[in-house]
Amino acid sequence: MLDKNKITVLSTAIICIFFFTACTQTANYNKTDDTSSLLPVGSVVKVNDLGNMLIISIGEIDSNNQLYDYKGCSYPEGCTGNTYLFNRDDIISIKHKGYNSKEEVNYIKNIEKKMEELK
Repeated sequence: MLDKNKITVLSTAIICIFFFTACTQTANYNKTDDTSSLLPVGSVVKVNDLGNMLIISIGEIDSNNQLYDYKGCSYPEGCTGNTYLFNRDDIISIKHKGYNSKEEVNYIKNIEKKMEELK
């Protein structure tokens, strides 16, 4: 029969294995991932010419009426000052895809149509 210390160690080991296995499932996407359509809000990406990762929101028009696919804030800090405007072609890797729901899919479809009209 197992004593309390052995059960605690075994339980901790199982939790750690589960945690690290789950982390590897979303750790990195490849450049071969399709960035032709918009990513969900909250996705984390690496962008050309920036060393840090960005967490994204969708669509932004700058002061020169230039439409950008995304507005990003430094990750993990968030929007504490600088924001970055960029397009899907600027993404070199997807680190995490944001929450995907039926509402989000419909929103992406609608915003894609509106963005196409503005181009």
